Amino acid sequence: MNWRRAFSFSRTFANSIGRVMGLVRFRGKARLTNWIGKVVSWFVPEADCHPVPGGRVIVSLNDRVGRLMWTSCYEPELVALLRKVLDPGMTFVDVGAHIGYFSIIQLLSWVKKEQFTHSSPIQIASRG
Repeated sequence: MNWRRAFSFSRTFANSIGRVMGLVRFRGKARLTNWIGKVVSWFVPEADCHPVPGGRVIVSLNDRVGRLMWTSCYEPELVALLRKVLDPGMTFVDVGAHIGYFSIIQLLSWVKKEQFTHSSPIQIASRG
């Protein structure tokens, strides 16, 4: 019996899990996210992460950091600090932007902004 066919998760379902988990805060959320993400990754290798309204980052569920981003568990203190310290019009440099998680957060948080990343915009917008 092929487990992947028997229990086929759709990407939409995986995205829904990530959105719901992103809304709640509780002790042990990162551990639960890591475990759920590992199980879901057997069926769906990637999912959407929505760090801010209107923003979407595609993350790998095969990677621990990607799983944490998927449910907004990745560096919550740093995200809060960036939102508090940086104002519209300030320059934000995301050195080594990885997949652009912090870049997306700041880009969509500002009305007028300057943003420079080490990675090319094509790599940040698409993982293909």
